[in-house]
Amino acid sequence: MRAPLRWRTVASRLATIAILACLAACGEDASTGIGGAPALLTHISAQLDTVVTGESSDLPLSVRVENTLSEPVEGIPVRFLVVSGEGSAFPNLAVSSVDGIAEATFRAADTPGDSRIRVDIPSATDVASIDFTFVTEPADSVVLTVVAGSDQSAEPSSQLSLPFVVAAKTPSGSSAGGTTIAWRVESPVSGAVFTADTTLTGSDGRSQTVLTLGAREGTYAVVASTIDGVASEAVRFSVEADANLVGSVRIDSVSPPDLVAGQAATLFGSGFSSLAGNNEVRIEGVAATVLDASSEHVGFLVPAFGGECLPARDVGLRVLTGGEASNGELVRLLPAQTPIDLEVGEVAIARGSQAVSCLQFLASAESRAYRIGVQSVRAAAEDATTIRLITRTGEEAPRTSSTAASVRASDLAPAVQQRLDEVGTVEMTLRENAHRELERRRAVPLTPAPTRDTTAADAPVAASFTGAVPSPGDTLSHFFAVKTDFTASCADTTNVIRSRVRAAGENVVLLEDLQANRTAYSEAQWSALAAELDQVTFPTDTSYFGSPADIDGNERVLILFTPEVNRLNSAGAGIGGFFLPLDLAASGRGGGGLPGPGGEACPASNEAEILYVITPDPDGTFGEAIQVPQFERNARSIPAHELEHLINAQARVLDGQGGFGAAEEVWLDEGLAHFAEEVVGLALGDFSTGQNLGFDAVASTREELDVFNAFHINNFFQLSLYMFAPQAAPVLSAADPGGLSGVQMRGFSWFFARWTADRFGGGDERSFIRSLVAGGQNRARGTANYEQATGIRWEDLIADFAVALSSDDSGLGGLDERYKVTTWDFRDVFVGLSQNPTAGGNFPLPFPLGEKRLGYETSATDFDVEASAVGYFTMNALAPPALAVSAVSPSGEMLDEASVPQVVIVRTR
Repeated sequence: MRAPLRWRTVASRLATIAILACLAACGEDASTGIGGAPALLTHISAQLDTVVTGESSDLPLSVRVENTLSEPVEGIPVRFLVVSGEGSAFPNLAVSSVDGIAEATFRAADTPGDSRIRVDIPSATDVASIDFTFVTEPADSVVLTVVAGSDQSAEPSSQLSLPFVVAAKTPSGSSAGGTTIAWRVESPVSGAVFTADTTLTGSDGRSQTVLTLGAREGTYAVVASTIDGVASEAVRFSVEADANLVGSVRIDSVSPPDLVAGQAATLFGSGFSSLAGNNEVRIEGVAATVLDASSEHVGFLVPAFGGECLPARDVGLRVLTGGEASNGELVRLLPAQTPIDLEVGEVAIARGSQAVSCLQFLASAESRAYRIGVQSVRAAAEDATTIRLITRTGEEAPRTSSTAASVRASDLAPAVQQRLDEVGTVEMTLRENAHRELERRRAVPLTPAPTRDTTAADAPVAASFTGAVPSPGDTLSHFFAVKTDFTASCADTTNVIRSRVRAAGENVVLLEDLQANRTAYSEAQWSALAAELDQVTFPTDTSYFGSPADIDGNERVLILFTPEVNRLNSAGAGIGGFFLPLDLAASGRGGGGLPGPGGEACPASNEAEILYVITPDPDGTFGEAIQVPQFERNARSIPAHELEHLINAQARVLDGQGGFGAAEEVWLDEGLAHFAEEVVGLALGDFSTGQNLGFDAVASTREELDVFNAFHINNFFQLSLYMFAPQAAPVLSAADPGGLSGVQMRGFSWFFARWTADRFGGGDERSFIRSLVAGGQNRARGTANYEQATGIRWEDLIADFAVALSSDDSGLGGLDERYKVTTWDFRDVFVGLSQNPTAGGNFPLPFPLGEKRLGYETSATDFDVEASAVGYFTMNALAPPALAVSAVSPSGEMLDEASVPQVVIVRTR
């Protein structure tokens, strides 16, 4: 399993090697401090710790600055920067001591949540930064005090004019934000309701609710206490329900009958003061601004409730004139925001901090369901944005089976990660039915014991083949500049591979390292592989991505199968092949490579279009054992993938004359390389794009299964891992993050390329893909490249894709065509994979989208969303009440505009 999952990883790792760093800066001394140049930051303190709200960390964040000899470096300014979440680091800049140590203290904010602190050296940008994470937790115990609201009086069945307010502080006196307060009426219990019976304290430690009395007279005892594992002494409020509270101040009516937050209204009655300032209007416990008054009316401005996002609801209205309270009236209060009112299949997008801070959903007598995607549409791979999603309703939704929580993909994420770790040596393939599987096993011939090529040591090394076409039997020599630590050096020409041409076609030449097991793969197998790569893979790739530059003049791409790639897997890296950008650099031997900016040479460059691929190694002589069927699957797919990398790099580095700095961003380049695997697989299966292919269409025969296992299954596996936790996927990574994150990035980027090709291909998706490779006149990269190719802004593209990923092929009527992936019925493919005897363990759900259910209730959920990623939430109820949804910061403030927040809403029922 690990091999097909990670075979591509070295390509992007090596694509990011600073080739020109060696060309332009070898031997330079970049010392900036005592003890030499800083080369490494290492962590001294733990990279994950907890802290209580409002408190400082017990131990400092501590790092050590080292030089290339692992010696401490003194006098280096080290920066401590909070890049996500709340809180602060002090000092922001610390200078390393004689021991190379730099330290800072983290102080938590007043609300719970995760905070990431990045430590780097501003003066040495080539030194990798270190991240620390602090989990801010509520205090184990708090002190609750009554702030306001006790000792009120009102008539039965009316709402009190003032809210109950409590304050929570930590034992040290800091405000305890994010503490959950539970409210209850001890006596009498009949009919009394709160606007919210559980509330969260804000950053000031305060929390409040308003009580509507029941029909019963008497003294109401109200208790507030902490829950969710936080200890406190309960505090109490006392109010009186008195039916005889009839005075001279009386409300008869309100106009308009439905109030709107922030708009003017008038109440009519008697006993009011003609001096506006002598009348106090209270709505749900909040004071309104009085505009004008007479003895029979009071004009007022409906309060905005401190900018809180509250839904449409019935609220209590009361006037106090000269200290005397009027009767209470229940009126309907509508929010200032326009409610979202969609038909099934329609989509709405809220964009910007203010827009996403308050979304209103209408009450309905019919069943309704929505899917909400929350995004931070940064156009670059920056740090995650921490978002608090708050839901508020004035009444509870009916509890039915339709609102019951179901098993969600996000719940399985740890299990999937464990599975990913466990399957390191297991090849993931699809199994046919039992009869076919039996036939397959019988058909596998025994493999003879490997023998060594006794002529390898004396094999002649051919002169350079620049300008000549290699023929079967010819022997060539090549530099292999990659080390076991995945670094490459232009200066290292010590490792020379000698290879023999096993097959040569019109477009590709297959070379086998003389060290390889010569008997593992027969001449007939080499010929069949060469025919496929020459007649299908190469023409398909070049029709989509363009032609190679042919810097070695032989009009062919060399594919070198060498145990040197196998040896890179000695630490379990799972590498199957790669393209090395270093081979595009000028060697100084007079070839066609690109010189450095000052004419520098790279002696280790082969100055050739060459791809490196593993060899079959059944006995594990060179590393992890590679059986022939496993080798063959990847000998078919890896050249399709790596040829895209080569063509893309040459189009930008050589043809575009932009130098190595013009290379495409890793995430997009990887997506196109996986797209290359897909289109070659479709060509081999004689399928066209745009057919909405389901599982049975592409995996019903032995031949189709072989193609699916070689070209498609890993793409769908990577897509499934992205979908399990799409909010956490680093989709715009500037460098391959490796591991699960790298797999998620590839899953997103491939399927995004597929969706855009379906949507914007216009019957000629090859032309569209070639425009991405070229990048337009300005050689655009990354998100800007997609914008120039589609003519659509990135935030619109990523919003539409979020809908397509969650809704296409779901049976949802009314969905616009732009939200569809027309080449794959990918839901059906996932169903087929989950039901397959061998693949099902890696596809545990028939549809792996990770999403969280939001109830029609008051709640708050904190989560991090990576740049241009999306967090999915669902809401459904048979007869939903009005609901308000807020996407804000963990402190309750509007999100920073720099995070470019947007919320995508789809009505699904």
